[in-house]
Amino acid sequence: MRGISSIVSATVIIAVILSSTFVVLNTLKPSVEKSKDTAILKSGEAALLAIDKMMREVVYEAPGARRTIKLSITGGKLVVSGERDDIEFQIFPKSNIMQPGTVKKEGNLIISYGPSVKAYIADADNDGTDDYVLENNIITFAVKKLYSSSNQGEINMSDPSTKIVSLIENKMTNTVIHPTFKVSFNDDLNTMYGTGYTELVTNGDNLPEGIIKLHMECPNTKNHLKYEVVFTLYPGQDFVHVEVNKV
Repeated sequence: MRGISSIVSATVIIAVILSSTFVVLNTLKPSVEKSKDTAILKSGEAALLAIDKMMREVVYEAPGARRTIKLSITGGKLVVSGERDDIEFQIFPKSNIMQPGTVKKEGNLIISYGPSVKAYIADADNDGTDDYVLENNIITFAVKKLYSSSNQGEINMSDPSTKIVSLIENKMTNTVIHPTFKVSFNDDLNTMYGTGYTELVTNGDNLPEGIIKLHMECPNTKNHLKYEVVFTLYPGQDFVHVEVNKV
């Protein structure tokens, strides 16, 4: 697991995660609950924006530069993850303060709202081998479990038999597809071949998001390219976010 200091050395993704896993039965004071939830959300947004501003300042200063910041949050919780390179503010609202399934991006700030996500290991495509699986109330997304950080192996995406993404299932339409997944930089086919592994970053139920990573090292490319592919499933979404980062 990478240390939290790695967050400062790269672009910071900060996220407000609103998880709605229950139905509100008490409708006597909905406006009061909505006002409280909105105030908590605004306090979390302000805290994350303040952290983002501070980190942008520190990253360009001399090694050892430090900052002290005072945060005022009226609810929820802050989560710092070195593995995901993000800082999250999570709340569980008692009112419908946003349309379920909403994902908004404002600079480095991402706000998502919806039922929670599950991340686990299973044979999703019934081929006799394990997959890393992300699941919300709408879709199931699976990536093949390939090797590990301590035992990396050969991965060739140009080979039709190589499976990176095992399946994508839409639960609403009962549709299952087995897509072909490839990565290339500037049409360089050498970025499809190398050594690497896949990793389930998040694991468990009732998660604010599910994350799987593909790590690749390509010795036949210019400057011996290393990169990672980050697959992220947010609550209430019917698609998976895919981000490719050079390492």
